[in-house]
Amino acid sequence: MNQIRTAIEKFSKTMGVTGALVCTHDGILIDGQISERFDRDMLSALSSSVGLALKNACMDMEFNNYSQYHITASRGDMVISDLGSSLFVVILEKGTDMGSVNAEMFQTANQIKKIVSMD
Repeated sequence: MNQIRTAIEKFSKTMGVTGALVCTHDGILIDGQISERFDRDMLSALSSSVGLALKNACMDMEFNNYSQYHITASRGDMVISDLGSSLFVVILEKGTDMGSVNAEMFQTANQIKKIVSMD
């Protein structure tokens, strides 16, 4: 799991990123680096719940599964990426340019996916 922490720590230095975490589809936190103002366990549970609802909705619409979901709120954004056996959750400052974050987020998600699949 040290490799996951290293990947998250590196990604969290990206401009506009408030933090990131990896959790299971059951909402169990694997690892994360997020400001203390956020409850990591609550974010894991929320992400799991949203992910399950998205998966079910996509299946009902015959879209198969989602790969990424972007939530925009008045004070920031949250992105949930399905990595197969886990979720990669990113918290962004309000007004963050997604174009500048997307490449780093994609690379980090793929790196974490490889690490998790080796465990």
